[in-house]
Amino acid sequence: MSGYNGNIDNRVKIDGSTVIPDHITALRNQNFTRDDGNPYVWPKDIVPYRIYVGKKGKLEDGSDAPEDDFLARNGLKFGQLYGFAIDMSETGPTGGVWRDEWHKTAVNGDLVPGKMIAQEWRWDGEVKNFEHDGKF
Repeated sequence: MSGYNGNIDNRVKIDGSTVIPDHITALRNQNFTRDDGNPYVWPKDIVPYRIYVGKKGKLEDGSDAPEDDFLARNGLKFGQLYGFAIDMSETGPTGGVWRDEWHKTAVNGDLVPGKMIAQEWRWDGEVKNFEHDGKF
C-alpha cells in the first residue's frame, strides 16, 4: 500500500518560486477515471485510516507460496486493504467537523463510529508510482 498518499507537502521551489507540481495528478488522471466522474486531486488529508490484513503462505494470486518466500510467509503478498470511513455530514458523529478540529474538544473515551470498508486495491507484485497505482 502506498505510504505517500497522505499529508505530504508536494510544493517545490523552482527559480525561487514555490509551485505545486500538478503534473503528477495530471498523469494520474490520464491513467485512471474516478467512479464518480470527478478528476483526481493531490490526496492531502483525505486518506483514511488503513489496515492491511494478509494471509500467510500465499502469493499475489492466492496460490501457495514456496516456504522460503519471506513476504508470503509473513502475509504480505496476499491480503485485503481496509479503510475506515465515517459519515462526515452535519448530522454525522462529528457534526461535520474534520479530524483536527474534532480532537480539540474531544475527551478521553470519545468515539467516532464508522466502518472498515474493503478497498478495491490489491498488491499485484509490482511497485508503482502514484500516477500508476490504481484506486488510490
